[in-house]
Amino acid sequence: EAQAAAHSPPKIAVGSTGSEPRIALAHRSQTAISRANLQIAVDLGGGQGLPPVDFKLELKPGATKPDAKGIQVINARIAGVGLTLPNVPEEFKTQLHKLQGSKVNYRVTENGGAFDFVQDSGKSKNQELGDLLEMVVQGLGDAYMAMPNDSVGAGAYWMTASRRKLLGLDWDVYDMVMVKQVTDKDATLEITSRRYVVGREIDLPPGTQGPKLSVREAVASGTS
Repeated sequence: EAQAAAHSPPKIAVGSTGSEPRIALAHRSQTAISRANLQIAVDLGGGQGLPPVDFKLELKPGATKPDAKGIQVINARIAGVGLTLPNVPEEFKTQLHKLQGSKVNYRVTENGGAFDFVQDSGKSKNQELGDLLEMVVQGLGDAYMAMPNDSVGAGAYWMTASRRKLLGLDWDVYDMVMVKQVTDKDATLEITSRRYVVGREIDLPPGTQGPKLSVREAVASGTS
C-alpha cells in the first residue's frame, strides 16, 4: 500500500538522466478519438490456452484537456474481435464476439502513466473470456509508460511503481526503464517489469460456492 496505493497515479523515480545528447519524452494529451490494434494469445502448455485473438480498440478522451491535476479520462471500447487461426469452433467464435462493445475506462496522468482501470465485462459470462478481457486491460496499461520530466540520454534509467488488478488480485507493478539509444527524434527503451501480489484473499465471482481461497505468494516478470 505504501509503494502503490489503490486508485493512485503511478509514481516515478529517476536514477539518472544519462549522457548527452538528451531528448524530452513528453506525453501528449489525447484530443480526438484514436484507434489501436492489440493481439493476445495464451499458451498454458500441453495444448491448453487461447489462440491469437485480434482486438480493434477505439480510444476516446473524456475531455480534450486534462483536469486541474493534469489527469485525463480515456474511454476505450472493443470495436472488433477477430481470429486468424483456422478451424476454430463456431461456439467459441460466438462467445468471443460477445466481447465486442465491452468498455474500459481509465485515467492518464500528465506524464503519460495510466491507472484506475474500470472494465465492463460485456455480455459474456464465460470466465475464460473474462480473463481475456482482463488481458486487454493489461495490454492497455503496458502501452502507457510514465515518462520523466527531465530530458534523458543514453544510459538514463527510472523506476515506476503502479497498481493493477488482474485475475481477481491486486498487484504492485514495478517497471525499470533504461534508455539504450537516442536520436534527435526518438529513443529506444528497455523495460523490465516485476509484479507482486497485494493481500491474500482471492475475489471469487458472485454466486460461487466453496471455501475462500488465498494466495501465499505470486510474482511475475518480463522484459520488452
